[in-house]
Amino acid sequence: MRAYGEEREALLDAMDLAGTMTLKAALAGLPCGGGKIVVIDRPGLRRGVAMTQLARLLRTLRGRFFAGRDLGMTGAELRRLRRLTRYAAVEPSRGEGTLGDATARGTVAAIQAALTFSEERRNGSSGSNGGSGLGDALVAVQGLGAVGLPIARRLLEAGARVAAWDPDPRAAEQGRSLGVRIVRPSRLVSLEADVFVPAASGGLVDEAFSRRCSARIVCGPANNQLAFRGAEEILARRGIVYVPDVLVGAGALIASRTRMTVTANQEDVRVP
Repeated sequence: MRAYGEEREALLDAMDLAGTMTLKAALAGLPCGGGKIVVIDRPGLRRGVAMTQLARLLRTLRGRFFAGRDLGMTGAELRRLRRLTRYAAVEPSRGEGTLGDATARGTVAAIQAALTFSEERRNGSSGSNGGSGLGDALVAVQGLGAVGLPIARRLLEAGARVAAWDPDPRAAEQGRSLGVRIVRPSRLVSLEADVFVPAASGGLVDEAFSRRCSARIVCGPANNQLAFRGAEEILARRGIVYVPDVLVGAGALIASRTRMTVTANQEDVRVP
């Protein structure tokens, strides 16, 4: 759920995101395809009414599409959607068990794997030493929302140092209270971090980012991070490991698929 300049922009974004979800499902070995619904946010939008309309749409698809929470949609809105249709994910209001936390768990696992790979490549060795590599790592997190904040929390719990930025002062303050160092966005990109984590909206990894990024690994869950096709090639030439978001951000899809199977026999309520 986000603002778009025009309807065509929303359509193209939905198509790109659906393609990403299809790859996520295939790479995770899930018995499902991939799709995406976008809701155009705008001044005066009655979000409760939008959820009712969305529930009606999901009912007409009769299980061909199962909705989860993503950028711009609150947990309360997902719970409202779930009350209106069984074709929506169930998640607790906060903490472990949320879809954001499922994505965070997968992201931290991907970061650990990328650090191990990078270290082996640098040392010319193979085989993990059994450590996570997070204990002395500096990780830069772009975005402290429903996914970025639990990523930061899990990284800190694993012993990593975390720097981050979020335009929302409340989100930034939540991060600061956990022990995150809040820095300006321009400073975040130029930090000589072990890992840079895109955890907000897509399109961050453009030519300018690829040439300025000072981290040795880019590994985050934000969908469709690459703003143009040559971005990952620039990163590769600079010796930076790029981990595709379709691998990193599959946690919520895996969790949603599991919960969809569990709740598949529940009855829909009547949508007004």
